[in-house]
Amino acid sequence: MAISQNVEIHEWLTKSNFSFLMGSAHPHQLIQMALGCGYSSLCLNDFDGLYGTARLYNEKKSIFEKTGKTIKLNYGAEIHLLSDHHSPLLKQKTLVLNVFNKEGYTNLCKLLSLSHKESKTKAFLSLETLLTQDLSGLLPLCL
Repeated sequence: MAISQNVEIHEWLTKSNFSFLMGSAHPHQLIQMALGCGYSSLCLNDFDGLYGTARLYNEKKSIFEKTGKTIKLNYGAEIHLLSDHHSPLLKQKTLVLNVFNKEGYTNLCKLLSLSHKESKTKAFLSLETLLTQDLSGLLPLCL
């Protein structure tokens, strides 16, 4: 059964190689694969940071300049709600926060800075702390 050409495909949960041991592809490989598969949009949400975002954006710009092909990019991060980085991935308590607009991007950056306050390598924000912050412009996705 063939998929109709009118169907738009959007990937909302992508990890780059900057999410160590969780994603294996470089941002430029992710965008090339998404374009090759006909995706309409791609959302990068690495663990506890926006680590691959700038490279993803630069690759999109480079591809457009060379080929005229484009894809909508969305950004976000998967935030740990507990200091449970040592636990198996499926047992970790996380929340994906995707950005809707400039205000959301600003708020996500503030949340990520706050989450790294105690530890660079084991960043987390408790749910209680998260709920006291400004979440305007962010779309939470529960896994």
